[in-house]
Amino acid sequence: MALLKPGDQPPASGGTDVSALSKAAEQTSQGVEQASQGVALDAVNTNLEASLIDVSSTMGHQKLTIASNVAVAASQACTSCLVKPGPAAVGPIYMNAAGVTADSDDWPLDAAGTPVPIDNLNKLKFWSNTNGDFIHILWRN
Repeated sequence: MALLKPGDQPPASGGTDVSALSKAAEQTSQGVEQASQGVALDAVNTNLEASLIDVSSTMGHQKLTIASNVAVAASQACTSCLVKPGPAAVGPIYMNAAGVTADSDDWPLDAAGTPVPIDNLNKLKFWSNTNGDFIHILWRN
């Protein structure tokens, strides 16, 4: 069966099923539309992956030591961080952005890590009864 080009007329005498050609053209059109949607989604995914990489491209770590029951992070601009007590921490360690004394507003650090959206690490203050315990802060811009 010969394919018709736009503007061609089907043969007048038998041989070509116009409804079959119409159906084939519709399926081809749908296939092209689905393929172009797939390409558009691929482009969106690529741009999304690139933006995620850009967000996390600058990362760093601070290790703090509790001394005189407190620790304060050094100044570091960031967009977020993960705060985690050291693996050998003896006592509970509390985070309190308001000050360096223990009170009922303190947040106990989870051993798995506590995510914190913050713009500078120097706003993080920690308190513990156990001097020498470590706190790890993984930050990103």
